Amino acid sequence: MSRSLWYIYYDLFLLIMVQNFTFGSKPRMKEVLPGTEAIFKFLGEGKVVETDYGEKISFPISLISHDSYPQLKDGEIEMAWESKCQAANQLYKELNDPKGKMYKELLKAFTESKWQLTRFDTGAYFISVVE
Repeated sequence: MSRSLWYIYYDLFLLIMVQNFTFGSKPRMKEVLPGTEAIFKFLGEGKVVETDYGEKISFPISLISHDSYPQLKDGEIEMAWESKCQAANQLYKELNDPKGKMYKELLKAFTESKWQLTRFDTGAYFISVVE
């Protein structure tokens, strides 16, 4: 076997063996500016993550609409919504309480609906089902 062919096979072997490794960080949704909103679908369970700014709640989402992403007109973008806002904390808490009053309805909406995250001029966030 020629030396260059050996390198091709070796590169292929490395590609196959390390295909499960990933490096870097996944994209995170930019801040929703005061007076605007974002629309997204949840793609999975939330989790608590440690960031440079302290503990936050992170949800995988498919972003549908956001003023800071003009490219969304071409289609949705998968990313994470990370926040320490009260809306994220309440949603995370309620989704992790199977004995909660509205747990089943909330879980159904969480997995099937589009959600709108609104940021008021005061800086407060509010999240609600839009579809």
